Amino acid sequence: MSGDSGTTTQMLIKGTNAVKMANLDQLTLYPSELITVADGAYTQHYYMGSQRIASMLGAGFKPIAGLPADPLQANATTLDNRTTEEFADANLQKLALDAQCSGTTLSSQSHTYKTPANWIYSTGYSTQDVYFYHSDHLGSSSFITTTGGYSTQHLQYMAYGEDFIHQQNASTYKTPYTFSAKEKDAETGFSYFGARYYADNLSIWLSVDPLADKFPSLSPYNYCANNPVMLVDPDGRDIVVLNYGSTRDPKHWNNHIVGHQAVLIGNDKKGWTYYSYDADEGVNGRPSKTNGNENDNFTAGVHFNSLEDFANSGHNTFKDDYDDGKGTSTSHKDNDGNIIQRFQQGYRIEADAKTDKMMKKAADATFDKKYSLIKGNQCTSVPKNALDAGGFKNGEYSDTGKRDPQNYGKTIKERNTLPVTKQKEIERSNRGIDVDNQLKRQ
Repeated sequence: MSGDSGTTTQMLIKGTNAVKMANLDQLTLYPSELITVADGAYTQHYYMGSQRIASMLGAGFKPIAGLPADPLQANATTLDNRTTEEFADANLQKLALDAQCSGTTLSSQSHTYKTPANWIYSTGYSTQDVYFYHSDHLGSSSFITTTGGYSTQHLQYMAYGEDFIHQQNASTYKTPYTFSAKEKDAETGFSYFGARYYADNLSIWLSVDPLADKFPSLSPYNYCANNPVMLVDPDGRDIVVLNYGSTRDPKHWNNHIVGHQAVLIGNDKKGWTYYSYDADEGVNGRPSKTNGNENDNFTAGVHFNSLEDFANSGHNTFKDDYDDGKGTSTSHKDNDGNIIQRFQQGYRIEADAKTDKMMKKAADATFDKKYSLIKGNQCTSVPKNALDAGGFKNGEYSDTGKRDPQNYGKTIKERNTLPVTKQKEIERSNRGIDVDNQLKRQ
């Protein structure tokens, strides 16, 4: 939620203006990236991947006049065209299911539903309330048009995002999503990128880059490595490729005699999502879930708040079954009783929001096929598929530096078969940083 200053409150002491305060009463609510609610109305957004292509304005929600509120009439309709009675019945059915799951039943007494007057109602919006975005190669809004193709807003930018041309039909929708498709605050003029605010008139960020240590040669306040014409500043979403080498102790193998690879996808602000084809005890492949068996042999979509949380979790240890729900209590230990750390290497590659989504989808799809060393769907397939989707080098092949005279002098490439050699090539061929120290168990 965000707010702009609305009314101003002044406190006078003996006739002297002692205190002046601005009230944040123009609030905007962000339930998700698909909808924003402000000033008693809402805006619904439509995307093609991560690119916003249209916004629909809705009359939305009227303020509550007073409480307790009177119930709506029986013939009133909700936003999805259900009557009030149908809306109440649907809620009652959900309540009954919740009660059943908890081992209780609803009482036989009647249930009364009351909804604030004029709160949920049919808006009756028209197609003229939909506005389309026409963006440049950076995603910055250039033209805003109606469904009829009429231009309502035209923007051109200086190199670092400051408005160069801004033409607006005063009677129509004015989009806040301008330079780099980020929302510009109407009161301050700053653009919000998710992790920081950007001042386009100064060409700098207003705070230090949280990942500044990755690029020590650049100012932590510079925008897009000082190349705003070709680059879009990412929002800190990355992929960490994890690896451990071979182990001589058979009890830790879990079908990974020569090592294992997995990935974490996310960022330090919103957390990390873990994907690993563990090949541990459990039914092979995802189809088992359709039969009600959740003890599979892979890990998909487990969330961690930070790399430190992952480092100290059971997934960074050796276990016979990663789905046993017992955390590190069933982790393998050495002769001195210490839990053995699983991943020794981690390499972090910078990405953006769109790439983040594609890599997660590709990593998750790996588990649609059963684990098989012969058919090539194995632990290293997870980082390979994710890196391929993100447009990064997957480490499958390395250049030998030799030329093939029988193939027009093309460079001879050598296939990497082991996780450790693939990890080495991934780190050699992609720009990133080692995070080995962040994986150490505490």
